[in-house]
Amino acid sequence: LLVVWTGGPANDLNRPTTVPYYDSGLYVINNSQPVSHKNQLVLIKNDPNYNEAWPRAVVPYSAVHGVAEPASHDNLPNDGSLHTELPAGTPYGLVGASSLYKRESFPSRGYGAFDGLDPFNTAQNFPSSNWVIQGADAGKYDNSDIWAVRIVAMEPNTDRRYGPRATELDGTDFHNHANERLRILGEIPVRKFDAQGQPILDPEGNPDTSFLAKIPADTPFTFQTLDRNGMVLNMSQTWHQVRPGEIRADCGGCHAHSQLPLAFEQTAASKADYTIFDLSKTTPLITPGSGGDPGLDEPAVSLTNVEFLRDIRPILQRSCVSCHSGEEPAGQLSFDDLDLYNGIPGDYKRLAEDVTARWGYPPVIPNIRWRQTNASRYIRRFQSRRSLLMWKLFGQRLDGWSNDDHPTESVPGDASTLPPGASTDLADLDFTGTIMPPPDSGVPPLSDAEKILFARWIDLGAPIDTAGIRGNPGLGWFLDEQRPALTISEPRPNTNELAPQRIRFAYADAYTGINADTLSVRASFPVQGRPANTELRDLAVSVGDGIFEISLEDAFQSAVEEAHIWIEIADQQGNITRIDRRFSSPPSTVFFIDSFEAR
Repeated sequence: LLVVWTGGPANDLNRPTTVPYYDSGLYVINNSQPVSHKNQLVLIKNDPNYNEAWPRAVVPYSAVHGVAEPASHDNLPNDGSLHTELPAGTPYGLVGASSLYKRESFPSRGYGAFDGLDPFNTAQNFPSSNWVIQGADAGKYDNSDIWAVRIVAMEPNTDRRYGPRATELDGTDFHNHANERLRILGEIPVRKFDAQGQPILDPEGNPDTSFLAKIPADTPFTFQTLDRNGMVLNMSQTWHQVRPGEIRADCGGCHAHSQLPLAFEQTAASKADYTIFDLSKTTPLITPGSGGDPGLDEPAVSLTNVEFLRDIRPILQRSCVSCHSGEEPAGQLSFDDLDLYNGIPGDYKRLAEDVTARWGYPPVIPNIRWRQTNASRYIRRFQSRRSLLMWKLFGQRLDGWSNDDHPTESVPGDASTLPPGASTDLADLDFTGTIMPPPDSGVPPLSDAEKILFARWIDLGAPIDTAGIRGNPGLGWFLDEQRPALTISEPRPNTNELAPQRIRFAYADAYTGINADTLSVRASFPVQGRPANTELRDLAVSVGDGIFEISLEDAFQSAVEEAHIWIEIADQQGNITRIDRRFSSPPSTVFFIDSFEAR
């Protein structure tokens, strides 16, 4: 039995001792017999300079699976044949869906009083699968509430408690409710109307809610369905990506697993006259509109961030702190406390991270904690339309229930004032009034655009950039840790049936953008008179959006069993992507043609 053993912690815990720190080793337990002491382990390797982990038995593939190698699939051609928006060699892909009406995002079990959705703040454990197992519905809504889809990019999260700079830095320098950096690639309206203003229907008779968007390849993303206020109705709980030149439009509905999907080819988004949203060039965003229907702004930026210190706190200080301050702040919610609590400022903690109910009105359940998806009294994680803060901003209850559907205490935080016989596990909050400043106060109210900004902030997990607070500026929420997309479409990897005539490569980046000065192209063979292993970047000619070619002319007059092309590029943050393309080539084929024969 292969095992890892360490005399100290194997993670961030400090038990049973804090030393040695992250210094495990690889061992064998002979005959898989129980052992009670380290001396019974057989050492494989334990170097104090390394933290060895995850031992693997190295055996031939055939020894495990009975065949020499796994079955192979054809490479994605990326040859321009799939869609006009994806020319040969593109670094982009297309993503879409046929319908947002055809969905099974609703949970399959849960409290009857909450229609299978997660209850407001019950003391019961796992009372609903909503936002946990199946589906992710933010309250009750009808399909008629669906207005747009938000495509959210996700970035990796480097834990800087590890590695050579662990003594200089201190872990993750941002916080949100998923501990994942989430950024908006775009918000795409999905309702379509004809020249007479009538809804365009799909083949199943529902309003056509199909969409198709162009995004940088190799960029993790997920989906959020939005209502007319730009608030999340449901959210995908898995991440996706597209490879260069790939189309992912086979989604037949949100979690619609038990029914036949609606074919994308039968929808409006598949038609030639559909305008594909190019999220690599602009970030469409829902804006307040007249008559109840929102508008659309399309700033020429690659994506949109929303963060507490930069975007939310200034609005709180301008329009809210005058009432929410002092010894008796309105609603017992104070925004003038900027002291730090474990590195997080007090105004953020009270609003978005108070599960222990340290401040303000307490919950009514016996363990006096905010549970389920509640981050505080005012915010539910990723559910702006179920958050009391948004009800106050919009001046109405937004979660699909009414105040009469569930019991609520008449005195905030006092369980004894619940209706007689009411269970605390079935209680929720009521909407009671708004937070508009008095007309003569001189305090400007929030604009409709600012209200949508608050919704986006909540639906991205209420992010806050703590890097500057912790003394690590530039390493927090706004840090770009996603490497750029880089692809080589010619030569193909491994065997090429014909001698390659060009090096075709492409690059793109979803956030900070490409640093073109970092491009490097080299080959293991002479190119255009230049010796092998010399720089070729200046020979690259642009042939499309991020696509470049270098002619190989007569580089392969004879067969080559193994050749390499090395390309690398960095983004503006300094993240580098490298490709080592290994391939073989037959000799060039020359055709002689005259009026009698071809050979």
